[in-house]
Amino acid sequence: MICPKCGVEYRPGFTQCSDCLVALVDESKLAKPRSSPQPVELVTVFKCGDPGRIALAKSFLQSEGIQFVVLNEAIQSLFGMGSAPFGGPAEFQVDREDAADAKALLKDLDSPREKSSDIEADDECNS
Repeated sequence: MICPKCGVEYRPGFTQCSDCLVALVDESKLAKPRSSPQPVELVTVFKCGDPGRIALAKSFLQSEGIQFVVLNEAIQSLFGMGSAPFGGPAEFQVDREDAADAKALLKDLDSPREKSSDIEADDECNS
């Protein structure tokens, strides 16, 4: 018998964990560990140097349960002035299987491409 909460093993005859106060279960009824995780192919779905849009992108993806990683994010706030002149914009990457859904969620965060030479490419967002 084993406690499903803390994992402590008990001799036969015990019915409740003395620490967690939960019913013990037969070890054979516990979920078996899954096989090793499969590799994930990450694809970039969104690039942005604007801290506000980066926060929104995170919020949108998290709300839909889409797992993601963000590259170059720390560089964005290194000097507290938005995008750093090196390292490029923050890049959001998701599993290839989630890419279409993630792009659809983030499409409204894209800023229009302006032709002005005063605007640096890293300050714009694109997917």
